Amino acid sequence: DQVKSPPDLWVQPLSADASPAGPARRLTDHAGAASHPVYSPDGRWVAYYRVLGGQRRVWIVPAAGGTPMRFTDDSGAYFHPAWSPDGRRIAYAAERGGESHIWLAAVADGKPAGSAEQVTSGPRADVAPAWSPDASMIAFVAMGSDGSNEAWVVEAGGNHAARAVTHGAEAHRVAWAATRGTLLVSGLWGTGRLGLNAVDIAHGRVTPAGPPGLFGREGGVGEFATTAGGRLLAVVRHAAKGDIWLMRATSGRY
Repeated sequence: DQVKSPPDLWVQPLSADASPAGPARRLTDHAGAASHPVYSPDGRWVAYYRVLGGQRRVWIVPAAGGTPMRFTDDSGAYFHPAWSPDGRRIAYAAERGGESHIWLAAVADGKPAGSAEQVTSGPRADVAPAWSPDASMIAFVAMGSDGSNEAWVVEAGGNHAARAVTHGAEAHRVAWAATRGTLLVSGLWGTGRLGLNAVDIAHGRVTPAGPPGLFGREGGVGEFATTAGGRLLAVVRHAAKGDIWLMRATSGRY
């Protein structure tokens, strides 16, 4: 049997119309699986989390290629890194003592630049942070003990007052839209099929933000990302595929 190697990170150059422009370039080549890559705002660094031996750690690698550097320590499991708009901080989900919450840590030249700070708490599992364009707030997905998944926001500095901005979204991932105060949320929204909606966090208004079938079939993780200014939307789309094979029978048997 062919043994599959763990996933590594690759970079695909794109042309102005978002079509491939040349061959892909491998960015990481190490033991363990690399996941959830995110570019720094200046394009110099890529943060991601690495799964190895049942452990999850946030790492940073130069976008031009080079040696990856570990960003988080050994005191928990860390995943879903997100750069602040000025590139000076990284938000991530940290699981410590059986609870997952959002933390912030300063970064400089691809390395830690100070102590980490916890910004959410409570009887929830908080994951997938996303910074607002003005860096004043962080949105995240909160998984409640009752099985509900909702989009929440928390202030990024000073008073960390978190609050839910969706109800019944069955949220998967969040990202900020170009429109001020608008959050893009992928979720089931009571339909049983993944969809993308825009949420006005001040008034709670929900409007469709993507066409039906944006994420493909009903299964999936609702992963998506937007470029600066919201000009492009990238999604992970699931499609069911299969093959039909023909085998020659011997004496009418198979």
